[in-house]
Amino acid sequence: MLWPAIEPSIAMHSFLVATLAGAASLLPGGLGAMELTLLALLAAHGMPTSLATAAVLAIRAMTLWFGIFLGLISLNWIQASTKVQEPGDFA
Repeated sequence: MLWPAIEPSIAMHSFLVATLAGAASLLPGGLGAMELTLLALLAAHGMPTSLATAAVLAIRAMTLWFGIFLGLISLNWIQASTKVQEPGDFA
């Protein structure tokens, strides 16, 4: 457990509220709004700010940037495996 004073249900609720705040911000991926909301909620429940910051960065690395990384790998794989037909080239 990351911080024993915070129950898993409180952590999940904080993540849900932060995700909704990110969606309401209308920014791509909720960047900024989600992080600040989650940081504020975790700190409000007694988690030290330094530990909450590390937790927020780890959560965003796994929920946003990991998906983008997998998407880029998939895009490169699809582009490499797809033959581009040149104009006038009939197969």
